[in-house]
Amino acid sequence: MTDAELLERFIATFSKLDDLLAADPVPPELDGGLDDSPWARQKWRPAAIRTDPSDLEQAYLQLPDRFPPLYEQLVLSYRWLEVELDDLVRLIANPPGILLAPLIAGMTKDRLLVDVLFAHGLIPFGRAPGDNYDPVCFDTRRRNADGDCPIVRIEHEAILCQGKLGESSTVSGSFRSLMTDAIAASERTDGR
Repeated sequence: MTDAELLERFIATFSKLDDLLAADPVPPELDGGLDDSPWARQKWRPAAIRTDPSDLEQAYLQLPDRFPPLYEQLVLSYRWLEVELDDLVRLIANPPGILLAPLIAGMTKDRLLVDVLFAHGLIPFGRAPGDNYDPVCFDTRRRNADGDCPIVRIEHEAILCQGKLGESSTVSGSFRSLMTDAIAASERTDGR
């Protein structure tokens, strides 16, 4: 399977693992219409929207390191709203916008977290599932030979209360593995 096919299959998991209901106004490019409930709730859908690779250079000025290559391809190929992928991760939104500014704003909005995470080479790209505030990060200190890196969940209380890194746990060995885990979870959902 090519990386482009893997990305396409990963994006397809969004509608299988999340209800794609929007809490905020939906950009026209991501408008998924209304659901069929009596409340006619707004839905969204991910969209294939190409972004110039040079836009990453502006984003990297605000981050401690580069994204894993497959995540780079994802953010340059698709746009989405916040999406929860089973028990794996709640991805920060990458909505349409100038450059990748909305994505970077989502990653850096909590300065207390970001200051500690960035100092340890951790780039938050999601949160733990549910209403949890624990950031899910790329651990850029432990890059693989292909540029990918482990995905870790960082306990947020120690950062917010004590200004130091708290407990961490590995979510996945790499972003590629996280994507294949989401695909497998969506296939299990299909079998229900």
